Amino acid sequence: MFVALFDIYPAEKYAVYLTKALKTKNSKSQAGCLREAARVIEAKGTSVVKVKEYGLVVKALESKDAKVRAVRQRMRR
Repeated sequence: MFVALFDIYPAEKYAVYLTKALKTKNSKSQAGCLREAARVIEAKGTSVVKVKEYGLVVKALESKDAKVRAVRQRMRR
């Protein structure tokens, strides 16, 4: 579903939806959003994510959940 939305919405608007979805308490959803956010940033650059939204990304990356930590490890590579 994310891939289809990325093709339809402008990257800036899509990034807003992704960062709002990071507020969920479901770790599987957070991990998926983080993977997709990384893909968007790689494809379109860091300018698509607003400064205040980076805080949500960082907060999600600091999660103690194993699924989210696994995404964080993959993003470092």
